[in-house]
Amino acid sequence: MQIRLRFISLAVLVVSILMLAISFATARDGGRTRFGNDLGADHAGFYTAGWILNHHRAVDLYDNPFQDQVHHQLHPHLEPETTLPYVHPPFVAVAFRPFACLPYAWSFALWLVVCFAFYLAGALVLLRTTAFTPSERWTALLAMLAFEPFVLECWQGGQLSAVGFCFIAIGVALDLTNRRFQSGLSLGLCLYKPTLLIVIVPFLFATRRWRTLVGLTVTGVSLALLSVVSVGWDGTMAFVHQLLGFSKQATSTSQLEFKTWKYVDLNAFTRLLTGGPGTIQQILFVTMALPALGYILIRSRQNDGQLSGRTRLMWASVLLATPVINLYVGMYDSVLAALGAILLIDGCRRGEAARERWIVWTVGALYVTPWVTQPAAQAIHVQAFTLILLGAGLWTASLKCRLTPNPDYQGSRA
Repeated sequence: MQIRLRFISLAVLVVSILMLAISFATARDGGRTRFGNDLGADHAGFYTAGWILNHHRAVDLYDNPFQDQVHHQLHPHLEPETTLPYVHPPFVAVAFRPFACLPYAWSFALWLVVCFAFYLAGALVLLRTTAFTPSERWTALLAMLAFEPFVLECWQGGQLSAVGFCFIAIGVALDLTNRRFQSGLSLGLCLYKPTLLIVIVPFLFATRRWRTLVGLTVTGVSLALLSVVSVGWDGTMAFVHQLLGFSKQATSTSQLEFKTWKYVDLNAFTRLLTGGPGTIQQILFVTMALPALGYILIRSRQNDGQLSGRTRLMWASVLLATPVINLYVGMYDSVLAALGAILLIDGCRRGEAARERWIVWTVGALYVTPWVTQPAAQAIHVQAFTLILLGAGLWTASLKCRLTPNPDYQGSRA
């Protein structure tokens, strides 16, 4: 089984690298590639943000008409109706200022290296906390690198998901060794996209991880100060208004246009299922999201303690559910499912009574489904990966461990 998985994973990585090489060779000035898509499509938005900070006022970053104008000037191949509003914090745009000093193709090439490094670091940090053998760790690492939400949606698409993946992996690894404050410091770096913490923060409250919350707050305040220092008060407030406006559009009955079949959150799932935003869609969203969140938090509170397997299963259920019990999560952010799958396997090995075949089927479904779910969602208006993630998260939360003490547990929930 391991040999087959390694072969498949290596094949996926080789094909992906070949696709990138062809894309760079056939694209002109960051334009359309031979495959019909734009070179690093989402990276173009971050490149534009960095370019604006390099050449204009910080407040212009959140002036949508101006930002759209600059975006089309830098990427003239785009269709006139194509828009990509910048809704990330100012410090993200600051981080992309050096990238925007390069020609676009070179900028994207550099980002590919940085993105891969973040994802690889997160995977290695988490795998070091497992009871896997060296051979199993190598197999798991290859499988994580060949995970469709990473290799296609995040890496080739030029998204930031690998950054959140890395900091959450580090945060979980620190939590598993009872370094709660440092864990919070790492998790707080995910505030560049608050939706990544929409389940994690309630989980921290439910399990009374107060030191973790303090660390997260420290990082949050530091990032807020960094934004003010970097772009000034006006630029920071422009971001707040942009974020609030975008959040209102994404969660209300407005006609915000986005490809719901490319998203895995329950908000997009119910929109796709019901044909668009509306009262019925909102009711369905609430009735699916709140009970699921409540169950995971209750089970987390019950299972928190000195059992090594339980702690891993708690985190696994939270990370599997995070992309689903959410408001706006693209397929690329479901890279967190790779962390959840590793923790599920490791937690079960440390004392779970569930049959191994169910674990194999669950992890297999998480790994395979993303490759086919998007075209299927377009056809039948049901995003199957959303249901699989939700089911896996709830099932993981329901598992019970035998008594396998956690050697790193020090008897404090703080």
